[in-house]
Amino acid sequence: MPYIQYVERIVEYYSGKSEIFNTKQALLKFEELSGRFEDTDPWYEERSRLFFDYLVFDYPSPPFRSIVHRYFFENARKLEREGVASIYRGFLSTQPGVFSIEKVGEHYVVLRDLIGNVRYRILKPEEGWGLEKRIVINARIIPFRGNLIMGHGILIHPEDASEHIERLVEDLRKEGLLGWESHFLLARMKLLHDTSPSFKISTIYSIKSFLIKRS
Repeated sequence: MPYIQYVERIVEYYSGKSEIFNTKQALLKFEELSGRFEDTDPWYEERSRLFFDYLVFDYPSPPFRSIVHRYFFENARKLEREGVASIYRGFLSTQPGVFSIEKVGEHYVVLRDLIGNVRYRILKPEEGWGLEKRIVINARIIPFRGNLIMGHGILIHPEDASEHIERLVEDLRKEGLLGWESHFLLARMKLLHDTSPSFKISTIYSIKSFLIKRS
């Protein structure tokens, strides 16, 4: 990921400052949103990346709205001198969401945000990630060097679940029950489906009360 080296600077800067970079508290909140995970689980690496994104971009760091916001405020002049301030400004406006893939070009992908109903044209990841039309993903869009890219924490939902997810998100959006946390709540529902054979996709993605109760 081309942006990771800049995010790693933030982690290194606050390393050891538990009053600011409280990973234990952040993990508790993250697991409340997206489900508990252990290092023995086969999907550990995937969910670790999602937690890393949440920790840096979403977890509050009072009086700042996030760690990356705090870092930019405390180091703005230095970042300007180094010529990387624009990169960190982009980090301040990342967009986590639930997206439907509408078009896959040679070098780009068009995503529709199911929550905000906004379309984004992003650079296609070099790895490809098996992106196809109609697949629904949990992703983070990051402005980076004049383009939009997808961050870590990608969760590709099974194709046969796409219709259920889109219907669920659309209903909840109309009822005003969706916020940024929906990104992680839907990830939690996917986790339940992946780890509990008794949960059918058609059931897990139609449990509106799950999001309503937690919104």
